[in-house]
Amino acid sequence: MGLIAVWDTSDQWHAPAAKAFGELLHNRMPLYTSSQILLECGNAAARRPYRGRVNALRRQLMEANLLLEPSVQESEAEWVYRLNLMQFRQLPNQPV
Repeated sequence: MGLIAVWDTSDQWHAPAAKAFGELLHNRMPLYTSSQILLECGNAAARRPYRGRVNALRRQLMEANLLLEPSVQESEAEWVYRLNLMQFRQLPNQPV
């Protein structure tokens, strides 16, 4: 479920996403996300009426120590992984 679908009532996945999110909150499940995910949400919400919700969620997660901040090494490893994955996908199919 995506956060954008929860906030955007016109999103095709809004109803199931809002239901699932509501159930998580009702069951008091700890919700974690990373700063990168929130940056993507902020970018997607830049011109949308729910853009303030991204920052509000970020503040709540930070205060509850639920916002994951990857280290420089973790971020670098992710970039290398993504680059290698993109290069692998460009290789022609080879018989096994």
